[in-house]
Amino acid sequence: MLEICLAAAIRHGNFPGTKIPYLWTIDLLLMLPWIADPRKRTTLVSIKPLESERYLRIDPLDRGAEKLEAERRFAADIHATYLIGDASLYPEKIFAQLESIVGCANLPAAHHLTRILKDFLDADGPEKAQQESLTETHARLRQDWNLPLHHATFLLDHMLWHQHIDCDLSRHLHRNRPPRPGGRRLRRGLRDMLGGGTP
Repeated sequence: MLEICLAAAIRHGNFPGTKIPYLWTIDLLLMLPWIADPRKRTTLVSIKPLESERYLRIDPLDRGAEKLEAERRFAADIHATYLIGDASLYPEKIFAQLESIVGCANLPAAHHLTRILKDFLDADGPEKAQQESLTETHARLRQDWNLPLHHATFLLDHMLWHQHIDCDLSRHLHRNRPPRPGGRRLRRGLRDMLGGGTP
């Protein structure tokens, strides 16, 4: 970072009251397993309130923009993707929806529901689920697949998380209606953005 700052004419900075160079950190380091090239799987993210006055109108004396530029150059030096993240860039509803089903994201391979999930997906489960309400899909899992309430709920939310059923989680989820498509498109756009492309 000392070399990067020197090349960019950016003051590196020291710990307050010392001559010890400041230790730079990054807010998020993401490893993106869906990207084939291992050198491009790394994404560095600086989390900043982009809608705040500080970033809407850059003050030349404020080092915030300089720090972002130094972080961008660091990412380029290690051949990583770099982006600035802020909750305002994403649909507000998506965070609450994802938080409500995150507990269903992982299904161990040895779990008995894994076999039921495969059978459901191999049958016409997802296609039917696009046409019926989520409540009806839940009832079908309970009745046709003989699942208790908590297993049916887990499996349905697992399918929503992984978009086996195309459902736009950035909009309010009405469980008494068919899922609103668009979730797969949104996921592709987010993956493209995180991987350095444009959504």
